[in-house]
Amino acid sequence: MREKVRRIALELAAVVLAVAAIFTGGAVAPASAGPGSPVSLVYLSGFSREARLGLLDRIAGNADVVSPDFFQIQPDGSLGNYVDDGLVQAAHDRGLEVVPFIGNDWNREAGRKALANGPALAAQIAGIVSGRNLDGVIVDLENLTVADRGALTAFVQALRNDLPPSKQLAATVPAIQGPVQSGWVAAYDNQALAALCDYITVMTYDERVQGDPPGPVAGDPWVEQSIQYMLTQIPRDKFLLGVPLYGRRWVNGWGGDSISYPAISRLVSQIGGEPNYDPVQKTMHYGYSSGAGWVDIYYDNRTTIAAKLSLVAKYGLRGGFAWSLGQEDPSVWGIFRRAMSGGPFPDIFNIDAEPAILKLWEKGWVHGDSDGLFHPNRAVSRAEATAMLVNALRPAPAWFAGFSDVPRGHWAYDVIGRAQAAGWVHGVGGGRFEPDRAVTRAEGAAMIAKTLGLSASGESGFPDLKGSWAEGSVAALRAKGIIAGFPDGLFHPDQPLTRGDMAVMVARAMGLLKKIAL
Repeated sequence: MREKVRRIALELAAVVLAVAAIFTGGAVAPASAGPGSPVSLVYLSGFSREARLGLLDRIAGNADVVSPDFFQIQPDGSLGNYVDDGLVQAAHDRGLEVVPFIGNDWNREAGRKALANGPALAAQIAGIVSGRNLDGVIVDLENLTVADRGALTAFVQALRNDLPPSKQLAATVPAIQGPVQSGWVAAYDNQALAALCDYITVMTYDERVQGDPPGPVAGDPWVEQSIQYMLTQIPRDKFLLGVPLYGRRWVNGWGGDSISYPAISRLVSQIGGEPNYDPVQKTMHYGYSSGAGWVDIYYDNRTTIAAKLSLVAKYGLRGGFAWSLGQEDPSVWGIFRRAMSGGPFPDIFNIDAEPAILKLWEKGWVHGDSDGLFHPNRAVSRAEATAMLVNALRPAPAWFAGFSDVPRGHWAYDVIGRAQAAGWVHGVGGGRFEPDRAVTRAEGAAMIAKTLGLSASGESGFPDLKGSWAEGSVAALRAKGIIAGFPDGLFHPDQPLTRGDMAVMVARAMGLLKKIAL
């Protein structure tokens, strides 16, 4: 949406003969149309018919609704009908509802001509939705102005009147951070549209577009500010959060054209260098020098998309949607499914540590951050590692004088006190514990071995641990199958221990931990 895509000849791909009309009495209410039921939706725009069928397989089981570009407003305001019955059936066969969107390709005059004929257009679309076995329709008319607000709302009202009750009606609106009275973003009466629609797809992306200076497509502070204001206009149970599957590219600070994730991946492979993660914006940035000058690319990957989707649970929203299918890292769909189904930690989907983290989470031994993510690749802190072990063994509360940097009221005050009384952890000197300091792999091994009461002796078999103070602890854990090294045959003792690796070790030690707890 707002993304300009080249129109393909869908007329040739569509099946010419429509199926027999399905009247209201025989229509079945779509599952996601029920009040309060979660909605996970993916837009589909562009691509050949054959490619579209393959793309449906990516989201089958991971989303509820696909929204293809079947309805396009023509320059004269008439409706271009590109419904593909075969694609509709293929989507239904994969358990996907089909709710196409009505677009005007950013053409203001075409949109205005369509709205001038609103009642007839609404009746035409409602007839197609019912007669072609579609599950509803989304109104996505863009680049209008505040002068068109009433006509747009009236058109949606006409659709509401003409569509059978079992069919879904939604509208797409831009994200804003406060009241607006000018520009294309002022064309939407959000409260009126929300009252008429089953849900609203809020474009919480395109923070920067073509012509803007380089920056995130959807930086976290901007997205959250948008959600907070839009919730004053749209009820939570009708609010679908938008996530971008594409990035934007600037050359010497100019441009901002869109670029897909696969294209970015190819550039990284060809040019080299490492993309950087911005923890404040929760976005990715890749910069490199080209013949044309310095290139900046801002985009989202599975980690940043997981962070965005976690906002659905944080704000109690109806669901989320993605723009648009085919531009993404295919691994995001499992994350999408987990976030929309209310499962914990979207950012752990399909990583090696996922089973271990879920096992510990089910027992209440690990928790995520306030953003709803686990951050498996982040270094585990001394306080976090201590909390995992204390949550597993539940040592008795003990009097704790505290450390100067762990005062009463610190979130880890109780667990550090229990672990110190049990002899598992100690301060670092000077009355300090350094709760936020990252734990190295050697320190993590020593902590776990001490907690399990294992004898720290023997050779570990890792060349880079020969003679190390931690070799005995690593050897003891390796003998129990709790710890492993890297493919290069080394242990890398001074490398930070990640939250994911700590969870794996605790999960592998679960049997021994249970015996100690007994």
